[in-house]
Amino acid sequence: MEQKDCYDVLNDILIDILDEPYLGDNNTHELAYYCSASTAYSVIDHEEIWMRKTTCMNDYKEFEFGLLKLDMWFREKDTEITKCLSKLNIGLNAKDLHIYIKGKLRVIQNQTYIACLTKHPKEEDELGRLSMWRAYGRNSGTAIVFNKDNMRSIFCLKSGNYLILLPVKYLSPKDNYNNLFNKLIEQMEENMDGLKGIDCSTFIENFLLFCLVIIATVKHKGFEEEAEMRYIYCCINHSDVDEEYDKDDEDDKCCLTKCVENINGIPQIIYKLSYVMDDNNPLSKIIIGPNEFPDVINDAFVDLLKRKGINNPENYIQETSIPLRV
Repeated sequence: MEQKDCYDVLNDILIDILDEPYLGDNNTHELAYYCSASTAYSVIDHEEIWMRKTTCMNDYKEFEFGLLKLDMWFREKDTEITKCLSKLNIGLNAKDLHIYIKGKLRVIQNQTYIACLTKHPKEEDELGRLSMWRAYGRNSGTAIVFNKDNMRSIFCLKSGNYLILLPVKYLSPKDNYNNLFNKLIEQMEENMDGLKGIDCSTFIENFLLFCLVIIATVKHKGFEEEAEMRYIYCCINHSDVDEEYDKDDEDDKCCLTKCVENINGIPQIIYKLSYVMDDNNPLSKIIIGPNEFPDVINDAFVDLLKRKGINNPENYIQETSIPLRV
């Protein structure tokens, strides 16, 4: 089978893994970005969302937990993994794959960038979600709500890297984490005919991506109320340049821009995920939450949306009237 066909099969496997359990809901929700008013203003003004390294996350230890579970899975499923690999005839067994993946994921962790949003059901339009205001709103809580139809779920970039939007899976310590990794073997077995002829390096690169996607999207069940969605930029193929989507559609103007920003006194590499406020405006609404100066912030956003060419900008802004606790 031609190498291009193998890539198509691998992409299908990735999508299947994401669809179940990740993207298997009915997707009627929109996506909200809870933050301070100053951050929300910057996101809309510059038309970009910042993606930071997983090592800078406030819950970065979840990644360490995922690595531990992957390590256990390789040991427990050594026979099944080796049997599956032997069918590919690429000269690889479970032990060799385990050693490579384990070492590489440690490096990739420092080259993986995320932006966190949350599922936003329509019933939260009026008040938002109190726990999110408390966690991320500070004294000027604001939520930008994006239209889900204009937020695509998976992009293959020209560098060969991926940008993926997917929901977080919440597991308790008693849940079987192995079921997520078992999905990899199941999908490989089901697509074995399409994978035959794949070279070893291509297989390893994609298997690494699959593992990374699983590890980067699992959190403790205690955070389930957050209903988090994550944009994940997987920098497996190291790139020192800005990223563009591998698409022929000229209307898709989004890109990733690499830069260094000083965040809370820490200079760090980030990627800016851009979007465009045009006829396909992704902005659904702005919710002003518990706030010291809600009217002042409302006026500022109305002015900003006018300058962005949005008609009737006041219709996009919703004040919750929830009092601010200080």
